[in-house]
Amino acid sequence: MIHTHKEPQRIELRAFLSCFKDSREFNAAGFWQLIEDTSEETAVMILTQLGESLGESARILQDAFEREDVEGLWKVCHKLAGSSQLVGFDAFAKTAKQLSHQLRGGGELSFFETELGELAATARDISEKITTRCFA
Repeated sequence: MIHTHKEPQRIELRAFLSCFKDSREFNAAGFWQLIEDTSEETAVMILTQLGESLGESARILQDAFEREDVEGLWKVCHKLAGSSQLVGFDAFAKTAKQLSHQLRGGGELSFFETELGELAATARDISEKITTRCFA
């Protein structure tokens, strides 16, 4: 039996920046700061991981909401806030952080349904763009 090792696709920086240049969610300065603080290779690796995890996080948000798992929702929002801000998705991160704080504070879960749905939809959208349109 022959095993082939498939290399993961590598995000192309120009394609990524082009894909998100008009996005209100993305702050290119934040991404360039990440590159300056680490390296282009590290930033691309983090971005690749973010693209994969955003889609999964959207599914987890939906599942946690259906199960009325407030702690699970809080944890996903908290994770989304930190990881997305790291690569320059500041507006998305701000929304996730606000939801994280609101969920942590308690309250009726139904009050957050619209915002959580929008957060999940945005996470799916960003994930889809990163994972399908930003490769070399």
